[in-house]
Amino acid sequence: MLDPILALGARVERLEGLDAAGRPVMKMSYAHWRPGAFGLGVHRASLFGVLHDAARQAGLEIRTGAEITAIEDFGEPRLRDRVGRVHGPFDLVVAADGAASPMRELVRPRARSPVYPWGAVWANATDMEGRFAGALHQRYDRASTMIGVLPIGAGPDGERDLVSFFWSLRVDRMTDFFAGDLRAWGAEVARLWPEASAVVAQLENPERFSRAVYRNVVAGGWSRGPFLLIGDAAHGTSPQLGQGANLGLIDAVELAARVPAPDRIAGYERARRLQTGPYQLMSRALTPLFQSGGWLGPLVRRYLFAPLSQAPGLRRIAAIVLTGVFRLGPTPKGLRP
Repeated sequence: MLDPILALGARVERLEGLDAAGRPVMKMSYAHWRPGAFGLGVHRASLFGVLHDAARQAGLEIRTGAEITAIEDFGEPRLRDRVGRVHGPFDLVVAADGAASPMRELVRPRARSPVYPWGAVWANATDMEGRFAGALHQRYDRASTMIGVLPIGAGPDGERDLVSFFWSLRVDRMTDFFAGDLRAWGAEVARLWPEASAVVAQLENPERFSRAVYRNVVAGGWSRGPFLLIGDAAHGTSPQLGQGANLGLIDAVELAARVPAPDRIAGYERARRLQTGPYQLMSRALTPLFQSGGWLGPLVRRYLFAPLSQAPGLRRIAAIVLTGVFRLGPTPKGLRP
């Protein structure tokens, strides 16, 4: 699937973040990990399309319109959907339904997934001049305002040179945002970040925006019998390290490589926690530095995080984290980049 997704995505070679005074807060490059390395910004629908096409080409049976509401049997797994149909039995049931997973409540009833007080609104726009090509650009005003533009390549309808624009926002203020005056909001963005004005000018109505709400998922174990949670359903967290999609994809690849039979689920989970655990911990620690009220987060970010992340001896470590390949212990042989 590499060639199709490269054709649709946009190369991202570095991350650049400045505060309101123009001081660098974040300056990270994939090349600090390996020369020539890069990330890939991808439209969500494009990523889904490539994965969906591969599944169909592999001959999988795909059933849609089956919202699962109950587990009929944990020993010989059968699932019941909202209209009463029963599906199964199955050898293994993999729940990959995201941070707000309904399946998680069925598999691990004591799991917790509180919503972060801060989220974001985001929209896609066109960057015809290539002003934001090659990098994730961010601007910060204290920790209460974070603006970002990420190149994402092509869209599902053939659009080109797309970028994803996001605006950090408290969850309890999102309704006010959608009901508010977008012209006044656009003027505020232009004041904080004039270079983003051409992107913001395309976002004239609230229907262009989507809400992004983050959850801190604490599932305990990821499995129960032959039922297994993966991706954000198992280990969702804030997106401060941008690893949600990466970790979910690696979950799936490692599951296919290491677990040919349900009786090996426990070993799979132990191995994956060596990677997902550190990312959950680091994401939670970074969240107050970039999305919070008050003065402490920005102070720590300016005088501790920014200098350390740019120190020559630590840049490669930061780049390893950025790529999504960091884990405690060795990487399985078949997954080494």
